[in-house]
Amino acid sequence: MFRLPPVKLWRVLALVWAAASVAASGVVTVCSAGPVAIHWGSGGVPNGFAEPWMLWGLSLLSVLSMFTSGSWQRSSPGNRPLSREMASAAAAGLAALFSLAALTIAVYSLWQAGTVLVLGTIAILLSFPACLLVAYLRDKIRRKK
Repeated sequence: MFRLPPVKLWRVLALVWAAASVAASGVVTVCSAGPVAIHWGSGGVPNGFAEPWMLWGLSLLSVLSMFTSGSWQRSSPGNRPLSREMASAAAAGLAALFSLAALTIAVYSLWQAGTVLVLGTIAILLSFPACLLVAYLRDKIRRKK
């Protein structure tokens, strides 16, 4: 029922992302004096706050994302199943996406700098497509051999 991605590279990456998310949530829970910023205005000034337990929700999503590779491989009406490599990459990319969101919020709660937001946003936006691109290239290289 609950299976990690079958491809070792993506399994390890998904585990690393989930562990980083859980660690960041733990650090913020212990070190935070109050609510953490979760929304920023156009000037980079925080205007939305939540309690640190919200990071545990993101960590839970990251952990649960590790187990989604099986559903990416199943055929459903209107959709083709993905290959093992691509499904594993999608599961790891989803775990990375939620983990990077939690990490960005955690780092910003400890060090309020605009650079954290910019780099975190770029990492979040590129994580899923980067995993899929690497999986595509690995599939292509494997087929040439």
